Amino acid sequence: MKSKEVNVMPVTKKEIIEHLGHVDYPAKGKDLIQACNNMIDVPKADREWFVNNLPDRTYYNADEIKKVLNL
Repeated sequence: MKSKEVNVMPVTKKEIIEHLGHVDYPAKGKDLIQACNNMIDVPKADREWFVNNLPDRTYYNADEIKKVLNL
C-alpha cells in the first residue's frame, strides 16, 4: 500500500500575524511572543524572527504588529 504524501504549505511571517488576529487585544509584546511560541505549525526560525523583532509594547490589533514589523 502506498503512503499518502501530505502537502504542508509553509507558514510565512505574515501568517504568524494572521494567527495573532485571534489574540485578545490589547496585548503586551510578551503575551504575543508567548502566543507565537505556542504555534507548533510555525517554523522555529519564523518564531525566533518574531521574538527578535517585535518591540516590547502594548498592541491594540494585529495591524499594529504588521506596521511595526514592516509586513
